[in-house]
Amino acid sequence: MKRSFVIAFAILVQVLFSYSFAQRLSGLRITSEEFPIVVCIDGREISLPSHSCFVANLDRGTYYVEVYRISSIGTRLGRVYGRNVHYNGTKTIDIFINSHGFYEKPPRKKERDRHRWNWGKGMSSEQFEDFYERYQKATFNSEKEKLLDYVLSNSGLYSSQARRLVKVCTFESDKKKMIEKVYPYIIDEENFYQVVEELSFYSDREEMYEKLKNMEEEERW
Repeated sequence: MKRSFVIAFAILVQVLFSYSFAQRLSGLRITSEEFPIVVCIDGREISLPSHSCFVANLDRGTYYVEVYRISSIGTRLGRVYGRNVHYNGTKTIDIFINSHGFYEKPPRKKERDRHRWNWGKGMSSEQFEDFYERYQKATFNSEKEKLLDYVLSNSGLYSSQARRLVKVCTFESDKKKMIEKVYPYIIDEENFYQVVEELSFYSDREEMYEKLKNMEEEERW
């Protein structure tokens, strides 16, 4: 019943509301500038043939999202996107379909807008291991902060890397500060829930999800 309501609401949003209004909602936004598409979630088609689809009213969870290219007469020409997407209920996840069928997630934060050239530039495993070793060896917190600030000014982080930084923190208060600090620089936001789940208490995790949601609303286009 819940899934059926989500499907009906997704189609209603797609037909009745503009793209700019959808940006003020939270959910999944799939956009194709070059050819029409239909979107399926968990195997069920939830959109009409169009160049964009916004899926709102989603519960927190993992959804299997598929995108199919559509011909001028409405038949499917092939799948151009298919993967599990985790939605934590706090933000909009953008999926952009280009002419080669790949997907990208355009920057949505003011911080990324200021450093647009750096969008998507993550640290390699070797680079992160070198940084991580130096970070752990730093004696004073001020040293750690300067080192992390320098890295974030030149590169983004993956959620798995941010998770390791959070694990280094001894106290819950320090974990919270780390999570809030690195969040604007995360490349794979759909996986950031793994970082938040490092907090020990349920109440702290819920509070953090709410903070991240507020950050998204303040920094949204």
